[in-house]
Amino acid sequence: MRLYPMLRDRLFPAPTVGGIDRCPECGLHWLNPHLRPEHIGLAYREYYTHAEPAGARGLARVRRWVHGLVEQEALGERGTQSAFERLLAHLLRRVPLVAETAEPLIHELRHQSPGRMLDIGCGDGGLLGKMKAYGWDVCGVEPDRVATERACERWDVAVHSGNLEDVDLPAHSHDIVVCRYVIEHV
Repeated sequence: MRLYPMLRDRLFPAPTVGGIDRCPECGLHWLNPHLRPEHIGLAYREYYTHAEPAGARGLARVRRWVHGLVEQEALGERGTQSAFERLLAHLLRRVPLVAETAEPLIHELRHQSPGRMLDIGCGDGGLLGKMKAYGWDVCGVEPDRVATERACERWDVAVHSGNLEDVDLPAHSHDIVVCRYVIEHV
């Protein structure tokens, strides 16, 4: 049974990739049509992992500034913010769209000492770059070669190109393993 026809990504300019179907017997939901692994990259040619979206540069700059304020406030980096910026960040964190798109992981890790973090499906490495700036030893795994190259160049972080099962990582080599926005591809 078709629940949602032809969905669009609200936050990033990605092409329509299908709808959501639901099994009337068991309730399982799935993306239909299901993309074959070799075709997934085609859906993301103009995605944020490959380049800043054309026409959204001003909005993207504002979004980065807002997220930076919220993340600094979450980490308690108040020495770098004015009283106005702290108040604004405090208020912005309560706006649902900001809370959804600003990095909640940074808020969760604010009281933890930096360690080693692995980001599975790291995209363009944005989270890796932020966590590196906060003192974390980071690396990522990303199946999209273009996104992998962009992450390495933009953030100067180690990213393994391929799937997690293709990468030989020692057991217990990371304190935190992050896997965000990945389940929809599995």
